[in-house]
Amino acid sequence: MNEASLQETFALVPSVLSRYLEFSLGILATVLRENIREARICWPTPAEMGAYAKTIRKRHRNIVGAFGFMDGLSLPVGTSSDPEIEQSTYNGWLHSHRITNVLVFAPDGCIISAQVNAPGSWHDSRTATNVYQQLRTKTPNGYFLIADTAFPRVGADLAGKIQTPLKERARLADDPNEAAQQIAYSNSITSARQPAEWGMRALQGAYGRLRMPLDINNPIGRRVLIETCLRLHNLRTRLIGINQIKRVYMPVWGSETPKLITNAGTSERDLHYILQHDRPPAGYYKTTTSRDLGLFGSPRVTSGRLIESGPLDVRVRTCEHIEDGTAGLWEGSERRVGSRTRAADLRLYLHGVQGFH
Repeated sequence: MNEASLQETFALVPSVLSRYLEFSLGILATVLRENIREARICWPTPAEMGAYAKTIRKRHRNIVGAFGFMDGLSLPVGTSSDPEIEQSTYNGWLHSHRITNVLVFAPDGCIISAQVNAPGSWHDSRTATNVYQQLRTKTPNGYFLIADTAFPRVGADLAGKIQTPLKERARLADDPNEAAQQIAYSNSITSARQPAEWGMRALQGAYGRLRMPLDINNPIGRRVLIETCLRLHNLRTRLIGINQIKRVYMPVWGSETPKLITNAGTSERDLHYILQHDRPPAGYYKTTTSRDLGLFGSPRVTSGRLIESGPLDVRVRTCEHIEDGTAGLWEGSERRVGSRTRAADLRLYLHGVQGFH
């Protein structure tokens, strides 16, 4: 709903409506930051990095250790009457006034780190100081981010923590085989860097306000607006699952169309058992395929299809379960749920709603 419609609906003049919008935006940002876990923006743990690295390697076999994608996002901003602010926000490359942001995406489509609201004259590498600090202090050796050549990838403090494609006139090895390997790896990095562009497009496509010039005289308001959009993006990705990065790197489990079978054990009695005991009874899962899951360190996953023929007429197209019982995943969910599936999660799933925690 645009501002004109809001003014007509609530009989408000523009000056009053703008105050309500600014006030409510701050409340929304606070709620997303402090009360809604699905909207979190947090650096992954070493275990999660390992899971992300396995996911990326499944698509790019010669990239070992990459757990995310980093890129800069330039947003338009108004022109300030203050010469210093006007000069700091002017971007000579784009010939316009901008603010610079650096975002890091995981292969599940979520934002895991962000540095926002920097002056448009700043280079991406200068804006990403917070990301560099996380790479230095919170990233084990062997794991790295994929980025473009704007970000440094050498130096004692960041050695091996950022991988970029070869520059146009980069020197190759003298040995032809080694040079061919370098070119192949660079091409893989170039291909793997594409998800960062998908993530930027997802943000600007879903939140059109980011495509309009932001208020140059309200830096705090800009920060709150951008943070709200980033957290809403993560909330949307985790709860709804509509995300191009996630669709490419983490497709819906069981989409191979395994043989349809009827599980005679999933009667109304068994359904009540699940809701009462927070776990499925023996024989609840029927195996049709077995493969490496590559997610959260789980070794193997069994997947199958079952039909609930009770009075509730509940139909579950696909279900999956880890063989050793250490984790469980419902269709389209990247969430680890531990050794037991909660009854509340099952109720939500059976009614077509996916819940994540």
